[in-house]
Amino acid sequence: DGDDEEDEGGTKNDKAKTNVIKSGKRRRGHKVHSDVGEGTGSSHVDMEYNRLVSDDELVLVDLVRRPGMGSVSRAFHLAGPRETLHFDPSSVNAAIVTCGGLCPGLNNVIRELVHSLTYLYGAKTVYGITGGFHGFHSDEYTPVVLTNELVENIHHEGGTVLRSARGGFDVDKILAFLRERDVSQLYVIGGDGTHRGAYAISRACVDAGLNVAVAGIPKTIDNDVDYIDRSFGFST
Repeated sequence: DGDDEEDEGGTKNDKAKTNVIKSGKRRRGHKVHSDVGEGTGSSHVDMEYNRLVSDDELVLVDLVRRPGMGSVSRAFHLAGPRETLHFDPSSVNAAIVTCGGLCPGLNNVIRELVHSLTYLYGAKTVYGITGGFHGFHSDEYTPVVLTNELVENIHHEGGTVLRSARGGFDVDKILAFLRERDVSQLYVIGGDGTHRGAYAISRACVDAGLNVAVAGIPKTIDNDVDYIDRSFGFST
């Protein structure tokens, strides 16, 4: 999204860690990983990548949604490790939420996210939002701190350790949670409806001046999410 790139380019290092977008020059980024914060309960591993991805590398896609419709060309930035990081990992609080119906593989995704955020990235804290979008504001659901030890064996279990639910989407209350917990990375696991909600959160963060990266992770047993040929959960 071009708007997102422009917003990211206009941020500066927030020394007060208020996680609010500031006007100014493009921040230089962070080249090294810092030690993991106390919230993770695990140490992280410095590693060198065989190859770094530049911002000029794109994936070109011609999308055809159904017969009779013309193709629509799209270009996406290639995923992969960069030389510099937008956030300082040592100050990053991340959050993971699972929404919608269940499908196989949810716990695997949660587990690998937690491992990557702590072992490879060096995030400060990883929150698990329970009960789908309800978990951002309902007294019935309490967020948990996800550690490597906590998620070590969850891939042997079905369902989602975070519990999933439909509904409960309230963008104002979700943003209030992100502010309160100083969350700078939100990982939303769900289907097409959940991703519409994730996009709404992303746009609301931009409008509110919150420097929050929202990552959508498609899951579906119907294979009905645009732009991808297959997601986890579909082959079953």
